[in-house]
Amino acid sequence: MTRCCFAIVLAAVLLLTGCERQQSEEFKPQLMLHCMLLAGTPDLAVSVNRTYRIDEPFDTAFPGANAVVWRGQDTWQLACQHHDYYYRRLDSGQAIAPHDTFHIRVAKEGFDTVYGRTVVPDTFTILYPAWNETVTLTDSMGWTRSRGARGYYMSLERRQGNQDFFLDVAIPNDSFGPEYDSTRVNIQQMLFLYGGGHSQQLTVYAADSNYYDWVSGGGFGAGGGGGRASHLVGGVGVFGSGCVRSVDVYYQPDTSRPRH
Repeated sequence: MTRCCFAIVLAAVLLLTGCERQQSEEFKPQLMLHCMLLAGTPDLAVSVNRTYRIDEPFDTAFPGANAVVWRGQDTWQLACQHHDYYYRRLDSGQAIAPHDTFHIRVAKEGFDTVYGRTVVPDTFTILYPAWNETVTLTDSMGWTRSRGARGYYMSLERRQGNQDFFLDVAIPNDSFGPEYDSTRVNIQQMLFLYGGGHSQQLTVYAADSNYYDWVSGGGFGAGGGGGRASHLVGGVGVFGSGCVRSVDVYYQPDTSRPRH
């Protein structure tokens, strides 16, 4: 996964409450997953951990889980690479494709078994701005719509010296009311840009319903993404899929006029 998704996983360390509802209710740990399969890649990567009490330290090491992913008749056993990161590369020449249906089963002694399913959204293209274009807040950003996507998860990365700054936002696929265009998403003004005089990377994920509902519902910051936002059976977190595109721009506050 990318750094923006890695940051979401790290948020579990600080924000996850372990689903404690009342002091009188006995706490029962659950398996917790984080996965976004990306179209065009051969990588099956899942973070597998568990929920924790609010006063319990988060442990990044979580070996011993049995994680299996399958697509049709093909089945892959994921191996723990390090900490709580489980991984398997598809066979040579294979890649995750749009409209593929993937399933997951994760089991570990002492926990309920977790099941999930995702259908990979279609590809899409960022129409504007162009790569390395100089933009202002009044410029527009647009991309073609992805069939099968529930919505879009946009991550902005600004590079300044040796530091990176991030801003994330969820955009529903049916957004913008009367401005709706069935062929493209158009953001009339890039008010999410900030700073100025620096290179910024705009990354857009076309997300399936699992990942979009999870991230727009608060992710791990909402107590593990439980309830409707999880779409998992037997655990919490997310098993989703998407397609990613990005463009680098140079933000200059006072130069260009609107072009789209």
